[in-house]
Amino acid sequence: MPSLLERLRDALAPRYEIEAEVASGGMATVFRAVDQSLGRVVAVKVLRPDMATATGEARFLREARTMASFSHPNVVSIHDADQRDGLSFYVMDLVEGETLRQRLERGPLDGRDAFRLGRDLLAALDRIHAAGVIHRDVKPSNIFLVDGRALLADFGIVHVEGATDETLTSEGQGPGTPAYMSPEQAKGEAALPASDLYSLGLVLYEAMAGKRWPSLAAPESGDWSLIPVASRPVLKKALALNPAERWGSTSEFRSALRTRAPWIRVPRRVAIVAVLTIAALAWWALGSPWSPRPQFPPPPEALLDVAVFPCDATEPQDLELGARIGWRVNLNLEDLPGITKASTQGAMSHYERRGGDLSGGDWATALNSSHAVRCVIDRTEDGLDVDLRLLDDSGSPVEFETFSVSGSTEEATLRQAAVEITIHVLDALAPGGVTVAEEQVDRFAGYPIEALRPFFWGDYHLRRGAWRSAAESYDESLAADPTFTLAHLRLAEVHRWIARLLSVLRRQAAPMEAQRERDDDAPGATTRAAT
Repeated sequence: MPSLLERLRDALAPRYEIEAEVASGGMATVFRAVDQSLGRVVAVKVLRPDMATATGEARFLREARTMASFSHPNVVSIHDADQRDGLSFYVMDLVEGETLRQRLERGPLDGRDAFRLGRDLLAALDRIHAAGVIHRDVKPSNIFLVDGRALLADFGIVHVEGATDETLTSEGQGPGTPAYMSPEQAKGEAALPASDLYSLGLVLYEAMAGKRWPSLAAPESGDWSLIPVASRPVLKKALALNPAERWGSTSEFRSALRTRAPWIRVPRRVAIVAVLTIAALAWWALGSPWSPRPQFPPPPEALLDVAVFPCDATEPQDLELGARIGWRVNLNLEDLPGITKASTQGAMSHYERRGGDLSGGDWATALNSSHAVRCVIDRTEDGLDVDLRLLDDSGSPVEFETFSVSGSTEEATLRQAAVEITIHVLDALAPGGVTVAEEQVDRFAGYPIEALRPFFWGDYHLRRGAWRSAAESYDESLAADPTFTLAHLRLAEVHRWIARLLSVLRRQAAPMEAQRERDDDAPGATTRAAT
């Protein structure tokens, strides 16, 4: 009896020259072939004869033709589908790259590649779902990595919405691969678009963590320690056991992945060992005697132009902690030579107006900044996991870091988080140009945020010569922390400027007073005054 290879060669000659078998599965076998009319190498997938029921053959061909009806850069293209000499087959691109399964044998993907993987696969699923097709077998061995692009392949068990005939599967096996099935598929229920999103969540978890998600485990019960902080809520939603609780569509999933990700682990590039001396601020630089206003020297050429926003949190109750960390990072960067930073108040106000949504990069224009600092925090038993991302002025991520911090108190933990974020920012965006030691970064250690907020409002007013407002702000800062030495010094400086202003006014008034006295002493002055 002729082999399947021999039968296929006879059936497809002379158009296709079948060379060799390249893969085999439970329902079909794939052969390498040459399309003689077009002169290109292709793959021919043929339904195994033992699976070739009348309904199965019709379904196999219909699904292939459905997939061939459109093209997408992240979907393996199908060129032909037919039935000859009792064999059902379709012709598709021969993808000569490694599968995601082969890639993961060398270890997990870094965050950047994991994000690209999710982006590409969601784009592919978006296209096939729009065509009324559900893949039902999204898994690493069905994903090819070619030239930095992910391709979704193997549509042997896809489901076309509206079809009512039997499912094309091996005897006794449900549609899909057990390790990557959604709960509804595992129970033999109808597959939904949300089923593909669940399987994709499993794939992304494995790609990031380097291990499989426990079969049908509840999202809260799994090990999330190897997943970047801000990716956790995105994947947890994808892995909800109830389809109604997952992402409602590929576009929602993709939007969440884009706005809360990429959350990428990148090794810290350079250990910061150099120490710089923080230049003293020219708060009392002399100006024109007729304009008693602080004259600040021109800043050095900026190496870093950045806006720092509050940290997001995976749990709503930690949002205030995230805001406090953002404040402290702003304080750490304040007035460092070579740094141009959006005002703390401006960044916080913009963040609040936008409801925390900073996509699109409009903050760059509003705050005149070329980069932004975003982070997400997640509480752990020992402290905090922190995901840090730095954005360019288009809102695209340029650097990523994940690290953990701990402290004996919450205040110590948030201070340590702010120090780490500050050092990472300087190292990433101004490598070699601005380097500091940890003890120099945390210049405001020990002072509560309640004292620091009005303190920096005082600085804001001081720079604009609004003496009364500056004094009121520094007074408010000292009311919160009477030991705040720098606030005492700033307040004393405000009083010196006020005294200088009064002195100038007195000098301006002196000639007028002298003239009045001379006029009063002149003959007839009393009469004129009486008149």
